[in-house]
Amino acid sequence: MTMPPRPEVPDAHGAPLQEARQAVLDAVDLMDNAEVAALLGVGDLGGVVGLLGLPLGEVVRYPTFQFDVTAKTLRPVVRAVNELLDPKGTDGWAVASWWVRSDARLYGASPVSLLGTEEEPHLFVMAQGDIEGF
Repeated sequence: MTMPPRPEVPDAHGAPLQEARQAVLDAVDLMDNAEVAALLGVGDLGGVVGLLGLPLGEVVRYPTFQFDVTAKTLRPVVRAVNELLDPKGTDGWAVASWWVRSDARLYGASPVSLLGTEEEPHLFVMAQGDIEGF
């Protein structure tokens, strides 16, 4: 009997992990600390609940999709989903991957593609379903 292939696990050099991170970087635009602080009108980003940050070496960058630039806020549904998927705020890369990966439930589109549409409110329920599936 042949066993199904095992999911790929990062090797000592983290190649699959690096590929996943690169896929996120290829899919989103990023802002730095100063840009986000200016947009949100805050001095310290540490107090912004639900903010998704991606560590890149010595710096952290922030995917732009999470902001409502007109209202100068973090989108409420993004805040809620980010908090649900990563309540301790320690795994930004995994959360970013959730936002940008294609999803069969969306006919191959990614959750981020629903932001700003009438389907946006369904994103939290979708994330809840993913959490409950684990």
